[in-house]
Amino acid sequence: YKLLTVLAGATGFPFSYAMGERLGAVTFGAGYLEALVFLSIIWAAGLPLLFYLNRHISKARHVYT
Repeated sequence: YKLLTVLAGATGFPFSYAMGERLGAVTFGAGYLEALVFLSIIWAAGLPLLFYLNRHISKARHVYT
């Protein structure tokens, strides 16, 4: 489960940014490849963190309601 989330974050979200760059919606300040590598690293860590936070916030919300 965790590995799948890391892989999805590392590939899916940077792909969206790459398509946005090709359509002219975003521009990368760094080189194209460097930007995609950076985005892959950020989203590979960020997506599992978002799932973790969601799970724990949901549990805490059920305790207080």
